[in-house]
Amino acid sequence: MVTTLEKVKLKTSVNEPCKVTLTVQVPKEAVQAKASEVEVRFQKAARLPGFRQGKAPMELVRQNFQDKIQGEVLDQIIRDLVPQIIKERSLTPVTTPLIDKIRYDGSASLTFELVVERSPDFKVRNYKGISLTRALKTVADQDVDREIAQLRERNARLVPSADESAKPEHHAVIRYEASSEGRPIADFKAENQLLNLSAPQSIEGFAEGIIGLKKGATKEITIPFPKKHPRQELAGRPVTFRVTLEDLKEKVLPAADDELAKEFELGSLAELRDRIRASLEHSAERRERAETENQIFDHLIKENPVPVPESLVTMQLESLIEQARQVLSERGVSAAPAADSKELRDKYRPQAERRVRLSYILSGLARQESLQATQDETARELARAKERDPGQAESVDRYFQEHASAILGQITDEKVVKFLIDHAKIKDNQTK
Repeated sequence: MVTTLEKVKLKTSVNEPCKVTLTVQVPKEAVQAKASEVEVRFQKAARLPGFRQGKAPMELVRQNFQDKIQGEVLDQIIRDLVPQIIKERSLTPVTTPLIDKIRYDGSASLTFELVVERSPDFKVRNYKGISLTRALKTVADQDVDREIAQLRERNARLVPSADESAKPEHHAVIRYEASSEGRPIADFKAENQLLNLSAPQSIEGFAEGIIGLKKGATKEITIPFPKKHPRQELAGRPVTFRVTLEDLKEKVLPAADDELAKEFELGSLAELRDRIRASLEHSAERRERAETENQIFDHLIKENPVPVPESLVTMQLESLIEQARQVLSERGVSAAPAADSKELRDKYRPQAERRVRLSYILSGLARQESLQATQDETARELARAKERDPGQAESVDRYFQEHASAILGQITDEKVVKFLIDHAKIKDNQTK
């Protein structure tokens, strides 16, 4: 039998925009009714010495299973009442409600606190007529030329050099070994190592020491290592490299012609330039869109300081910290701050609050202006995704099914942003 709210006393002890705490007092009669129900069930299942299953006296069942009986009584009453209380008080929990300060000894009334974090109740204000400045980027021929130059660099070949002495523009093939104060350094040794003499080096002064060295010649280069060098045994000490220049190579760039275009499966240099221009224009449009959105979001947050549930901020904060730690790990930073460090939490908390607050504001605007995504819009987005990747139709279908809620949210947010841009006061600045 389900315990109902009849004669249950509810008292609000905390009533904040994103949290409500209710003191719940369940009358003795309701507790005893549930206890009798649970005791009968325990009696039917009990196997006690000297009695067949289900035949042990109730008093003996109570003595043997008192703690378990009380635990189940408590659990069932709370499970019965919490959904009813939430419905009766029109609460919308954002996380699982917390049960706290339970007072129950098995013989009297039951009292506990129900803590519910809820979404804030608000209306979005001042969202029409936002003043925006758009920087419209014009892609010039020089921009395309710069990209062509980078493509030529990436497709360059190294060929043997006729020069006898090393110059900054060369790539040197070297053999070396190192020592410090007369003691060899076992792992500072290499054969046939290719070194770009114009590129920054991890050992400052090493490449510069090779400049001017002739092919086949050997030279000793002594470099004082910094006091904060990662290798403690070398920190602040002079290291001598004995270097032999085995060969010199120089970089040859491909010509900016139709042959270069063929490397990218295009027929001519003109086609390659058109492809690059279109890509640059697309990137410029994305940057302009992102900058415009940030102006909109800054305005909305400033005009709508909506309170946000702490639990959602915490979840967003944990996600941001984990992303940051992964980035540091990928960069080889092993001494990344601990995930629970105050340093990281203080750094990313404002961003976490902003994301949660912005999510509420955009959702609120979608409701106020009836901009929620429809199933038809989702179907069209699915069709476009399949067109972009026609060989992965099943995977696309599965992704949309598994992430339906997130995709609906994304489409809704895009509609809201478009609505805000359509109703904004926009000043366009042309830039090069």
